[in-house]
Amino acid sequence: MHSHWCERIRIELMAMSVASSYGKIAKLVAIYLKAMIVNGPEHSSPLAQVAHPPIDEYLLIALHDSPEIESAHKQNWADIKWSKLDDKAYYELIAQLRELPQATPFWMIEEYWPEYRDR
Repeated sequence: MHSHWCERIRIELMAMSVASSYGKIAKLVAIYLKAMIVNGPEHSSPLAQVAHPPIDEYLLIALHDSPEIESAHKQNWADIKWSKLDDKAYYELIAQLRELPQATPFWMIEEYWPEYRDR
C-alpha cells in the first residue's frame, strides 16, 4: 500500500508540474500515517505496527552514531540524502532499518531522533 500511495501522489504532483523525489513523497506518507494512525484512534491496528517512521537526515545520523544500534549497513546511513532517494533506494533502506531489534513496532526507531534523546 505504501508504494501505491507514493506512486499516486507522484502522479498527482506530475499532473500539477511539480517534481518530487520518492524520499520526499514517502516522508509525506509517513507523517500522515504517524499523525492519523500511530498517534490516532487506530494506534493498535496492524497498520500502526508496520507504519514507516518519517525518515530524515536527523534520524539516519542518530542511528549511525548510536552505540546501541548494530547493523552491517550502519556505516552508510549518515551519508544518505533521504530527500533524493528513489523508490528502490528507499525500500532498501527501509529493509535495513526493519532488521533492527529496536524497530518493533517499526515506528519505535523514532526514539533515536535527537529531539527525543535531548529530553
